[in-house]
Amino acid sequence: MKRNIIVFIILFFVIIGLIDILFIIISKNSYPGTVTDNPYQKGLNYNQVLNKSALQELNEYKIETESSKLSDNKFKYIIVLRKSGLYVSDAEVMVNIVRPLGEYQNFQVMLNNSGNGLYSSEISFPKEGQWEFRVSIIHNGNSIYHKERIIVER
Repeated sequence: MKRNIIVFIILFFVIIGLIDILFIIISKNSYPGTVTDNPYQKGLNYNQVLNKSALQELNEYKIETESSKLSDNKFKYIIVLRKSGLYVSDAEVMVNIVRPLGEYQNFQVMLNNSGNGLYSSEISFPKEGQWEFRVSIIHNGNSIYHKERIIVER
């Protein structure tokens, strides 16, 4: 009787250990992880990001965005840019499109000026999933930044 209890206890812990090993193997194969280049330097530069954000608010720039699906992998991306309530029509608008998981090549799109502060372009994505839009706007020597994520579904 005592011998059976000891065997069951040992068997119990062996089964738990095997299940843990199985979970480790599954997690290693299903999630490769994401590594940030130069994380220490990015942390030190964060104060510059905060200063740029405060300067952008002082310049009274307002950005409104909209994206609409045209087909399976094609979207129309629209930005409306205002400064002090007036439309800005003489800016350069560049969008860096990044897949956060880093599986695909990032790409850039220059938005077309449609007048009245409206900038737009059609964007084709190589794969469904989450994409990050990093918008850089240059207007009269001022740099304006905006970031958002969209989900592309097929």
